[in-house]
Amino acid sequence: MTANERFRRELAVAVGCFFILGTAIAFVTASYLSKGSIQYFFSFHGSDGPAGYPNSVVPTRWGVHLFGDYLLPRWQSRLSSPWYIDNPVNGPVNNYFPFTMAMFWIFSHFDYWRSFVVYLLLPLIGLFILFWRSFNSETTTDRLRLLFGVVVLTAPFVSLLDRGNIQLYVIWFSALGLHFLFRDRPILGAIFLGLAVALKGYPIIFLFLWLRKKQWMASLCGITTAGFATIVPLLFYDGGIVTNVRRILRNVRGNEEL
Repeated sequence: MTANERFRRELAVAVGCFFILGTAIAFVTASYLSKGSIQYFFSFHGSDGPAGYPNSVVPTRWGVHLFGDYLLPRWQSRLSSPWYIDNPVNGPVNNYFPFTMAMFWIFSHFDYWRSFVVYLLLPLIGLFILFWRSFNSETTTDRLRLLFGVVVLTAPFVSLLDRGNIQLYVIWFSALGLHFLFRDRPILGAIFLGLAVALKGYPIIFLFLWLRKKQWMASLCGITTAGFATIVPLLFYDGGIVTNVRRILRNVRGNEEL
């Protein structure tokens, strides 16, 4: 067994063990120590139930779920400016990046639950295909174990399945970026990394890998992609670029204080 194969297997085992440990801690904390309810492990209710919203905004629940991190920005993406809420009925202000809101806007054109299923499956299938091809030196059984460990049992997937959060898309775009970088297609990889940066910002740390390889043109393409994907959606909302950037920064500060 090579060092790379051993690392992959150890990674899958570690992820699985910590997932099981975390689930056990949540169950013990809720059921035996009476610190909240076990349902909060599966659905945080913070802004999941948008009281006062029009009936058209609130879909029929799926169990205890409304997937608030998908429900709210999906609806707010169709407001004149998602970052300016002049009426509390319109929900809490958000500090999502413009490209993130543009993605929610695309999904908002379809029936809620149908669009959520597509929203969930796209990055999941994309990551499965990407990792399946990356693990071509493994047996089929080990491939399945690794896929389950590095996708299904990790925080981004749980966050999307529990909250409808866009984290899995961040991971998918970042993984595509690294995939193409290590297969000598640095410009295409940098474009996907730029999209990941436009979603959340922090994947920019991976740009170090392009700089380390002295891929200056590819690095510039990644930064340009992130900037373009950030600025263009602002042109379609009231207030334009400057005003909406100010609103986003204000909301970031407000959420940090909260």
